[in-house]
Amino acid sequence: MPSSKKRKLNKKTLILMISIVLLLCVSVGSTFAFLVTKTDVLQNVFSPSYVSVSVSDGKATNTGETKAFFRMTAVVTLQSNSNENVYLGSQPLVEGVNYTLTYTENGWVKGTDGYYYYPQAVQMNDSVNLPTADITLTSGYTVPSGYQVSVQYLVTAIQASPSWAVENAWGGEVSGDTYTPQ
Repeated sequence: MPSSKKRKLNKKTLILMISIVLLLCVSVGSTFAFLVTKTDVLQNVFSPSYVSVSVSDGKATNTGETKAFFRMTAVVTLQSNSNENVYLGSQPLVEGVNYTLTYTENGWVKGTDGYYYYPQAVQMNDSVNLPTADITLTSGYTVPSGYQVSVQYLVTAIQASPSWAVENAWGGEVSGDTYTPQ
């Protein structure tokens, strides 16, 4: 007899469990159906801004869509006197060997990585003066005939906000609109 009561109890438990599962399926299904038919589709629109910088006439201009921090370095090469697009690559100039380079910084700060940083965030369409490079050739170095020493500024920009974007990419520290390089 105890076995038959146990089977009845097991059948009742099984029927109760099946009923609960069916009830949950019906309630979840009806809620999902309600949400699908009564809720408008939301369009996820993400429009990222871009950062861009142009260099012209001794100035770096923020041509992007958000305020940005600038950093720069100078590349010293030998440029043809007859064609400004021809550079002498077989005899690269090496700082400290062929020349020394000093800057009139114009508000730029030199980081420990050798880059110069403009510490204030530059607003869209605003410009800042680049450092002025003063090159002194070392004694014994002669510029090859038909060439002249050329300085090209390579300026990069990074969005000023959020601050962690600058700190993760360039190191240093951002406080408001001021960047302090390492």
